[in-house]
Amino acid sequence: MMRMRLTLIVGLLALLALPATAQTLGQIGNLSDPVPPSLPGFLTGDQSFAYLVFPDEQVSCPEQGFRLESVNMWLDFQEEDLPQVLSLSSGLVDAVWDEQQESWVPGDRACASQTFEFVITEPGLQVVQCPVVGACGCRPVNQPFFLNLTFLGPATANLVTDGQPQPGVVYWDQGNGWTDMYGLDKTATGKTIIWGDTVCCTYSVGNETSTWSGIKTLYR
Repeated sequence: MMRMRLTLIVGLLALLALPATAQTLGQIGNLSDPVPPSLPGFLTGDQSFAYLVFPDEQVSCPEQGFRLESVNMWLDFQEEDLPQVLSLSSGLVDAVWDEQQESWVPGDRACASQTFEFVITEPGLQVVQCPVVGACGCRPVNQPFFLNLTFLGPATANLVTDGQPQPGVVYWDQGNGWTDMYGLDKTATGKTIIWGDTVCCTYSVGNETSTWSGIKTLYR
């Protein structure tokens, strides 16, 4: 399977920071395999991506809560852009129902990890994985969210898509607010492939955390 053959990039610091007892029980988001061609010229750094998820449609958590462990994204690196260092933060963005558009749109950032750095040295299709490291706490599994991956500083890679374009699912923010990537000739070949690794937890009102964990907010 393609997902197993390609390289999974995880920084050494990120690996050390993950809880030793964490066990991934499920995945939420876009679990499709990449469909070529990749989209050049759109990842330029200082950008944030958001992918709409309905956790209870993809994972079963009897205790009504899930904890986000990491956020992953397929990228396609070109040899002329290497080596490069990516600075990433991951987390969740609130999903807000827009009556006018009749769709879910990104709202406030619900939570975000600290910044991790990843050194990219090999060209081609690769998965970038950014740990959340407990920054998002336990969230209600029956509530929609957007998975969030933010590139802090320079970044260069082609976007990888799934061959299934769909409005109201993938948004990006280049510093001027969230924009649906559908219909802007940016995802003509499909949706960007972003997904999260999760574990179940016991959700109760009042145990949520909402913090940027010391990261300066790039986007309002």
